[in-house]
Amino acid sequence: MCAALLLAARAGSAREIVIHAGKLIDGSQKNIAEAYKAGVKIAFGTDQLVVPHGRNAEELALLVKMGISPIDAILSATQNAASLLGRSGDVGSVQAGRFADIIAVAGDPPADITELQRVTFVMKGGEVVKK
Repeated sequence: MCAALLLAARAGSAREIVIHAGKLIDGSQKNIAEAYKAGVKIAFGTDQLVVPHGRNAEELALLVKMGISPIDAILSATQNAASLLGRSGDVGSVQAGRFADIIAVAGDPPADITELQRVTFVMKGGEVVKK
């Protein structure tokens, strides 16, 4: 649990938890936007406070609202994350010899990043799991 939420939880007030969480999220969003503008490589993660697990694609729309281009938001969840984890040799892009984890959507994510919230096809480890 992050320090701000831990302190609020110790205070025992749900209202205080919400206030501290809001400040933390606002500060994080500002820091991410500034880091992106400064050229820092952004990597998508799942240890988040903003979007519930299972709805992680919504965070991509938040990155775009912060000023990150749709393509760079997508790269944050693919190539950048793989690179920063030291796994770019087997994940992070679609190439021969890599794990075949891919998704498909009906629309154009660079034009509308929320298309990634409406996945129509999933392949995991080379096996189709959603058509």
